[in-house]
Amino acid sequence: MSLLKSKHQEAQLGYHHTLYASYLGYITQAIINNFPALLFLTFQKEFDVSLERIATMVSINFIIQIIVDFIGAKTIDKIGYRISAVVAHGFCVIGLISLGTLPKLLPDPYLGLLIAVAFNAIGGGIIEVIISPIVESLPGKEKDKAMSILHSFYCFGHVGVVILSTLFFLLVGIEHWPFLAYFWMLIPLGNLILFSKVPLCTLSEHHEEAMNYSEDVTQ
Repeated sequence: MSLLKSKHQEAQLGYHHTLYASYLGYITQAIINNFPALLFLTFQKEFDVSLERIATMVSINFIIQIIVDFIGAKTIDKIGYRISAVVAHGFCVIGLISLGTLPKLLPDPYLGLLIAVAFNAIGGGIIEVIISPIVESLPGKEKDKAMSILHSFYCFGHVGVVILSTLFFLLVGIEHWPFLAYFWMLIPLGNLILFSKVPLCTLSEHHEEAMNYSEDVTQ
């Protein structure tokens, strides 16, 4: 029994996996914010979407994320970090699938783009609210270092999206961009699964300077 228990403990994910999932969360946010922007000219040519409508689409994305940030800051603690993280990445998965599918499926391609943007904005807004507190709550002496480099992963994600997407457009053809949307969808999908399994802590609501950690929250 002790041997089985030992093997089980070895198979469990640790807090370093939680940190990796948090980094991937910011990469996911970089994907949903920057990948559609690379396709604005394509949307104009393929779906006859005017610059005014594209500007509206960008504004809607921004407004929804701001609203989600405001609401999420007050409700995330009640819902729980785990459920929030899983739901956030689920919205991003749906948003990227919708981006590659709905514009060509619906009679009005612009409506499909707006639906995709809305799903992505909700997911991105939740990610913005939860990732920093998740990393902040992790035990260990390397937490300060982890917090300092956390936001840099958005930049890494941005650079990666631009470079890999550009290579895809050059080698495969920009007309096949929906397949790239499905490819990028795999990152939030994988992180959704990861966040459903990694151990999570919560910040104590009763200490402003000191942190009180709880054991593997199953929220």
